[in-house]
Amino acid sequence: MTANNNKISQTPDQDLVQLSGYSIYQYPLKVRFSRLHVNNHIYKIRDTNYGATPSGLDAMTVKDLQTGNISIIYAGTDPNQPADIGTDAGLVLSSGTPQQFKDAEAYYNNMKATYGHVDFVAGNSLGGGLANYVAVRNNVHSVTLDPSILPANVVEPSVNSAAAKRMTNYFGGYDPLTLGEVAGGYGGRIPGAKINVAFGISWLTFLTNNHTGYVGGTDPSTPQENIPVGVQGTPSAGRIEFMADHQIVTDIWTGEPLTAETVGKGQRIKIDTGSMEKLSSGLSNPILSGIRQADGYLNHSVQTVESEGARLDDRQVSLQNQFNQLLYSTQGIGPFLLAFDELKKINPRLSAILEDIYWISSLPLAEKILETISAGLEKITMPLIGIPASIADLDLKMEDLTVRLINLRVKAISLLFHGLSQHFFDGIVDELKAHDRIVGKNMDLLTNQLSRFRDQTDQVRKIMNQADRAVARHSKTEVAFSR
Repeated sequence: MTANNNKISQTPDQDLVQLSGYSIYQYPLKVRFSRLHVNNHIYKIRDTNYGATPSGLDAMTVKDLQTGNISIIYAGTDPNQPADIGTDAGLVLSSGTPQQFKDAEAYYNNMKATYGHVDFVAGNSLGGGLANYVAVRNNVHSVTLDPSILPANVVEPSVNSAAAKRMTNYFGGYDPLTLGEVAGGYGGRIPGAKINVAFGISWLTFLTNNHTGYVGGTDPSTPQENIPVGVQGTPSAGRIEFMADHQIVTDIWTGEPLTAETVGKGQRIKIDTGSMEKLSSGLSNPILSGIRQADGYLNHSVQTVESEGARLDDRQVSLQNQFNQLLYSTQGIGPFLLAFDELKKINPRLSAILEDIYWISSLPLAEKILETISAGLEKITMPLIGIPASIADLDLKMEDLTVRLINLRVKAISLLFHGLSQHFFDGIVDELKAHDRIVGKNMDLLTNQLSRFRDQTDQVRKIMNQADRAVARHSKTEVAFSR
């Protein structure tokens, strides 16, 4: 079969993922001119269902104005909605089907009856579980991002069944839900294809964003494309792309996701000017732009490690200063050290005497002496004889403490950086640079080849277009001559 590839025949997975992970959580309303703009495509909101059922179901129905497809987008768990929390708990603690799943199917049936067809159901988190539930029980495609599991009593389709092939689940590398589901042995309750997508950041701050796949931007209607990382003013400062759908790779002709299973299973392409133009555009973006972005990340890593290695001595001195501040702020030790420093400037001998007095005052021995004096003068002879020896012993202990503190600050802290010498960082930088040079050469070669192929493809398109026009002119000339 030869495909006509001049236009997209179905709503792309990328759009459904963004609608599921971001747009639905803005709870857009159905008004006269309500439209959502996703990846240069326009979607008209045909229906909304927010808080209309006791089960907590939230969903919206949209129409892809480019393809005409109707899609239902189910919202995920709202932490402020007890019904959602109860539904999540029921998936693990109950063997029945929570009411929200039943309501999700009822909403699907209602929309199908209203518009004559529903082509896709989609969702994130609990919404993804709802979409898969509807897809299992009805002849409809589902696309999910980090979905919840199905209810325990739902009969799951076999791996190679037609139903399973209608379901596509995208898993984020840092998503806490799907990682926990798989680790807990519940992965089998997520039907259909499971495709890992490399997006997100391994920071606790972005835990929720890693699950939904998006970070809100200044404009609520559009997610933030990339987020700042690192320390401003240093080589570590930069930006990392976060949007989940930008990391999904699909066939430029059909829109189907590209996986190891789909390699070599494509269809013949109709060679015409439209196909050549689409191929040329597809080579430029996202393929070439993605390669350049990856190379930029690697170069940034080299610069960051190189900079941090150069600041090794500064960090060691900073840690020693912080240790000093900690000592001087510690109750009992701090006041003594401050007084000790000042007295050394005035009279080193006086400071030594006061030092002994300070420590003696905090010893049980001092309290015992006072008790002995109150009991009777004749009973203090022996303790008083031991005072000079105690003072001398305390003086030695104080000197030992001072030496130990200095060693701790100067030597022990240095041991924390043992092995992390400049040579160590130089080794890391050299390894990264060597790797960067190899990747860089391959990237340059690949970029040049792709650019050349893109230019050749575009040139073929122009030649074919010129040939079509020449044939058209020749045909007109023959018609005129025959008359």
